[in-house]
Amino acid sequence: MAHPAAAQLNEDDATFALPMYGLFADVESGHGFVRLSEEFECASSAIQLEILAGWRRDLNARWKATLVKLFNDVSKAMPGVSLEVRVKRFRATCISLEIECPDDLDTLLS
Repeated sequence: MAHPAAAQLNEDDATFALPMYGLFADVESGHGFVRLSEEFECASSAIQLEILAGWRRDLNARWKATLVKLFNDVSKAMPGVSLEVRVKRFRATCISLEIECPDDLDTLLS
């Protein structure tokens, strides 16, 4: 059976992508970090940069989607409140949770 993440790859994304050990998360505390494998460290710098660029692209897309999901979750507690006020309160929530909130949040939400 294919790895679920591999099933999401387009044919143009990779010819044969395999999971690589190295991303760690404490789901209870929300902390995450990266400790890449020796296999990664032994790859050439050009290959490492290509891999990191792909991961950064995909993690960035996931981060933005999750940020929008959090905004929608927070907004549910404010029915009937204008978008401007919800965005302002969401930014305050991000600050209190120490979550980066992009300047173009309005664009991201549209």
